[in-house]
Amino acid sequence: MMIRIERDELGAVEVPAYAYYGIQTLRAAEVYPTAGTPVHQAFIAAMANVKIAAAKANLEIGALPQRIGNLIVQAAEEILRGKHSKHFIADCSQTASGDILNTNMNEVLANRVLEFLLEDKGNYGVVNPELHANLGQTSNGVMSASLQIAAYRLTQDLIKSLQELITELLYKKEPLDQLQTPEISMYHTGAPLWLSRQFEDYGECIQSDMTRLDKAVSQMNITCLNSAAMGRQPDHHSGFNERATSHLQELTQIELFPSKSGEPSYHVVVELSSALKGLAVNLSKLCSDIRLGASLEQIDIHPANGIVHEKAVSLSQSAFQVMGLDHSISLAAEIGMPDRNAIPPIIIYNVMESLSLLINGVQSFTLGARGSSNSSSPVFR
Repeated sequence: MMIRIERDELGAVEVPAYAYYGIQTLRAAEVYPTAGTPVHQAFIAAMANVKIAAAKANLEIGALPQRIGNLIVQAAEEILRGKHSKHFIADCSQTASGDILNTNMNEVLANRVLEFLLEDKGNYGVVNPELHANLGQTSNGVMSASLQIAAYRLTQDLIKSLQELITELLYKKEPLDQLQTPEISMYHTGAPLWLSRQFEDYGECIQSDMTRLDKAVSQMNITCLNSAAMGRQPDHHSGFNERATSHLQELTQIELFPSKSGEPSYHVVVELSSALKGLAVNLSKLCSDIRLGASLEQIDIHPANGIVHEKAVSLSQSAFQVMGLDHSISLAAEIGMPDRNAIPPIIIYNVMESLSLLINGVQSFTLGARGSSNSSSPVFR
């Protein structure tokens, strides 16, 4: 394998010649243990949006050379399109802060810009990850803003999936209601009419969960990308945070507001996680009732077929995982960090994982139920 040599104050490191990541990312990957918590693609895309917004703001205030700034935007837009994913080798749990994740992004951007300029990767005298890709930003600010964007978008995807689930539950409820006859009018547990009532009740519960989710994620709308905005140092480029937030809002179509106080973000993250747990509890109960109905025979009527039973098992397992992830988030938020404005990467990972698990689980379940519509079961015909 061909290599290049990069150097810092600690010495020289061999970096794969093809790699867009650099010496700092590689050092961290070698020094810190990997916990198997990779960075979600949605979060990488959100970070790329933050870098685009920051570069545009720095260009407007004259803090970034025009050509380099434009190429940083171009490189970040490639990442938005899903390119260069294999070069993000940082693990969410490698450190207690987001420094490594932010550094990984900065090095990928810098080395891609160097490639655009026909310069050698690692030639940071021309394009520097910290001085150019990270200009005016802090790791805490980048991590927080990226979480806001990624969580908002995934939450909207989840809400859309839940709306489809509710529609499917109401659709499946109709044939159950039609089963009521003088011989079949029982509402006892497991009976078709009991399951019909459960579908209606769970539809209402899930609708409430959607409202709570939307409210929780809408509170994650304060951005603070630089130290100056938090009053830690003089703002040599007045207006950077406001300009970057404006660009970020335009890029993402999410309502965002610049912060000058640097207030902690724990409470809004914990509230979103709590809302996800509440949804997970209701989904697990729904799945339990479907499995119960599928295990009983009511005068040769099976309230659910095998496909939906299996999908219910899978969704309930995902729901249990989300409940456990919420417990970890609550503990991590309670313990906190020395820097009250930082969000521990494990919280970022758990929120992203919870959203992904629920989106995939709900979509799979809904498609499974819909795909069973040709079944001889009265519920899913």
